[in-house]
Amino acid sequence: MEQQTKKRGIPVALGIGSTWFASHCGAGFASGTQEVAFFLSRAWFSAFLPFVSMGILAIAYYISMELSREFGLYNYKQWSDKIYSPYQKIFSIIWEIAYLSVGFIATSACLAVGGELLLQKLNIPYYIGIVIVFVVVTIICMYGAKAVVAASTAMSIALIIMVVFVTVAGIASGWENSKQMIADRVIYTSVGDAWWRMLVYAGYQCTFIGTLMAVAESVKTKANSRNAAIVGWLINAVMLGLVCFMLMGYMPAVKTETLPTLYVVDRLGMPVLQVLYSVILFIALVSTAVCCVFGPTQKFSMQLKFGTERSRPAIISITYMVLALALSTVGLLALVQKGYYYVGIANIPFTILAAIFIGGYKLKKKRAANKEAA
Repeated sequence: MEQQTKKRGIPVALGIGSTWFASHCGAGFASGTQEVAFFLSRAWFSAFLPFVSMGILAIAYYISMELSREFGLYNYKQWSDKIYSPYQKIFSIIWEIAYLSVGFIATSACLAVGGELLLQKLNIPYYIGIVIVFVVVTIICMYGAKAVVAASTAMSIALIIMVVFVTVAGIASGWENSKQMIADRVIYTSVGDAWWRMLVYAGYQCTFIGTLMAVAESVKTKANSRNAAIVGWLINAVMLGLVCFMLMGYMPAVKTETLPTLYVVDRLGMPVLQVLYSVILFIALVSTAVCCVFGPTQKFSMQLKFGTERSRPAIISITYMVLALALSTVGLLALVQKGYYYVGIANIPFTILAAIFIGGYKLKKKRAANKEAA
């Protein structure tokens, strides 16, 4: 029986870890813009700070998954109500606004970049390209948590393989520059700013804790939570670290590039990598859009009663993406970088510290009560 439980725990950990990576690896990650903004401007610190940033997230996610298992919290509203209780009427609303804001901005970015990518690479008209991304995301979301985990796992495995292929080639090409930067301890700002930006990045990424709650139904044991946090940390930290290390080899040139990863790929002189990068970017867009849309879809599907169990999530996810698309047309896409930065700052106390300390305290009390009851 113990062996069977361990075997069942492996796909749970991989599924949760993959969903985490799918929400992480979006347009900003795949293009390299997030890495440059939050890590590479701090030069050689980017060799190890990605592991610290993802480690902080892993702790917050582990405690949140255990809260989900102990209290039955399967959407971000239930999670925030439990964390902020007895003041949830105020702080849950603040957190929900931040969560939906990041989701809208990220989804609008995914739709817009997806349309542009299909236009440039396949000559598909821009708005038809957006509709294609729109339809793919809606189909995955309307089939529920199991479909999201399965799709996220498949997309994450594909992304991991392709990202490793591209980054290994890029790291080999820029190896001498990377090695010299680490040896010389090159840094373009202060040490304090390097650690601060790392923490802000963790804060912004922690917004997607709502997505993890939406797929946490598969977590049945403490070991499931622990393994999912460890697997998720390894996947996300290693992938983020690889991209940062690759881009380090092309600093400071990539600091001013709109698409730093494409800058590197174009200079490798390997046409196959240019095609591979386009595939990576498209999968990254779909995976992040799915994760951004599914959290609110899960929450509102439970609260609103209309249509069938299959049509209700479809209608909600379509409505969400239509609103996201509308946001992108009024210029918010240009504010993504600043928006993420300020949401990241707000999330340090409201999400990371709240999840680790308040969540940890409430989890400890719940376990003590369970022991007394037994």
